Amino acid sequence: MCEAELFVSTSFPMYSVRVVGDHHIVVAGGGGQAKSGVPNRVEVFGIDLNSTGPKLAKMGHLNTDSRATMNMDVLALNTRNGEFILALGQEGKCCTKSNVHCMQHRNECFVSGCCQLVQTSYWNLNSPNAPDVSFHRPHRSRNNSLNDDTKGRNAGTFSLKMDAVQLFQTDFSSDGRGGGPFQKVVRFSPTGQLLLTGGADGHFRVWQYPTVRLKLDHNAHKDEIDDLDISSDETVVVTVGRNGTCYLWRINDASKVADLNAVGTKPTLLPEKYRYRFARFLKDKRLNLHQVLITCSVPVARSTKMQPCFLTKWLIGYSGSTLFCRAESVRACGNEVISTMAVSDCSQYLAFGTLGGSLIVCKSENLNTQKIWKQAHSIFVTSLDFLPTNPPRHSSFYPLLSNKSNLAIVSVSADNLCQIHTMESSNQCSWSQLFLILTALLNVAYFFMKFC
Repeated sequence: MCEAELFVSTSFPMYSVRVVGDHHIVVAGGGGQAKSGVPNRVEVFGIDLNSTGPKLAKMGHLNTDSRATMNMDVLALNTRNGEFILALGQEGKCCTKSNVHCMQHRNECFVSGCCQLVQTSYWNLNSPNAPDVSFHRPHRSRNNSLNDDTKGRNAGTFSLKMDAVQLFQTDFSSDGRGGGPFQKVVRFSPTGQLLLTGGADGHFRVWQYPTVRLKLDHNAHKDEIDDLDISSDETVVVTVGRNGTCYLWRINDASKVADLNAVGTKPTLLPEKYRYRFARFLKDKRLNLHQVLITCSVPVARSTKMQPCFLTKWLIGYSGSTLFCRAESVRACGNEVISTMAVSDCSQYLAFGTLGGSLIVCKSENLNTQKIWKQAHSIFVTSLDFLPTNPPRHSSFYPLLSNKSNLAIVSVSADNLCQIHTMESSNQCSWSQLFLILTALLNVAYFFMKFC
């Protein structure tokens, strides 16, 4: 089991993690409806700088009653003020009203398959008006005063205050289908105007935000939807079914663009007995007329032998008025079954967690594997995310990231551990560095030939 640069343990299994802004990590999970004493929570962590070095410190939490959060996405409203919207996909029954405290009242209708919206805002931990609910504060010395060093380090430390805003049902499968309604994936569109959900009933639904008005409801799969994403221009949606089917849809009318399992689109390099499991669009502003899609295929059946997963890079664009989709490249990834996937904010890196607890980082340009942390967790990785690949120059949240180590991944697992691993963002020279090196070599050669 490899050692993480930073880690923290919680009192509950974590199923989802998101990096919020430049300073905080939000994790969510819990024990569900079982009365086992394991809480259902959303917790916020940040980097705490103390005399022994940086560590992950708890900055606050939100109880989610009997509902464990299984999936999550984040929308930035005002990063300067720490205003974000968390969309939490939760198991268990909930009351679909904007006031979450309505569950304390009688004669309310409880349903399953819900999404909870939570709004955040910054609180200065040293402010006298800071809330006093389980927020981490700087340690005081024996004379109950902060020393000068602690004051300097924590003067700009902020926590996130979390306020539940709304609960609404997003999945409407019958109780006999897959155990009843259950939201499996949630995704904000790049502009934040749309919220997409998918679940046990095989429908993907598009909601207007912030009104939460249902804009589109389409029966995309005969089975559960395991994953979905929306293109950067917000015109195409990709959905992955539990049975391994993967489709592309136009978001304006839900017409099918492509079936990635079809003979005409399925890459010939992909072995048989593999199914699509994850799909993500890249946000590359250089591709004005095209979209890039990365899919991850896993073995249909598990085996005691080492089994690689396969990544496929797709190019999606228009030929006249016709939308086309073609596979650009296929490459094997690791030798463990992948359990979760994430894309960096710059879209240059892909991260994967495996059923064996390992972490993998690949370059999106060529799908080459850059780094593997074997068995980082003792059990399967449930979720992961990238810290910002271009952190602020004066951010206190990145004390462990040097110029040569500016890529960091946060991962969570059912082993109750949240970890941060770092690596060099690239082992190759950039074009600008290569140009400077060539220029210097040419100058040396010129002076050598002239004066020797």
